[in-house]
Amino acid sequence: MEEGKQLLESNGMRWKGSCYYNADWYYACEEMQELFRQTANELADEYGAEHVDFDYVERNTKYTLDGGINYNEVWNFREWQINPDNTAGGSFLDSDMVPPKGFVYGSSAYWEEKNSLEGIREDVTGKKAGSVSFMFLMAAVKNTDIRTSLLLDQKNYLNDSDWKEDSAYKDAVAFLKNININWSVRANRMEFMCMGNTAST
Repeated sequence: MEEGKQLLESNGMRWKGSCYYNADWYYACEEMQELFRQTANELADEYGAEHVDFDYVERNTKYTLDGGINYNEVWNFREWQINPDNTAGGSFLDSDMVPPKGFVYGSSAYWEEKNSLEGIREDVTGKKAGSVSFMFLMAAVKNTDIRTSLLLDQKNYLNDSDWKEDSAYKDAVAFLKNININWSVRANRMEFMCMGNTAST
């Protein structure tokens, strides 16, 4: 969320009315939790204690109503905190859906023509240098009340967007369809989506 806030605000847009998701953080969280599970089990074996039932902990955490400790559910909760009036933002239809590696999505309900869309493109794609299956899509529409993602309709793509209907594109769109993009106010909207897997992933 801090990454998305910095990205949008540094290019002249407001954080409120925004939505940002970077799959790199999903995988970092999964790796951290798996490392924690392994370490806990190793310590239990070393000291002759029972293994922790992590599924039980997940189901019964005191944070369940706030999104639990699943990355996507916590993301849902943070999105709600950013946009508590439900004028914009996103939430997962299925929080168990795994994002494709290299997926990044962002949007703003307060885009103005003077804001730097090219700056956003440079910031996002610069972090994906050396990627394979690279794709970057952007859409910007004035005064619209479309209730779903602009990127689900190719007629909204900007002319300078690089895209092709390969497996990376299809995976990205499938995951985007799992995000309930909520726009309850007529606004100037900007959205972008990126896919860029490094060769090592």
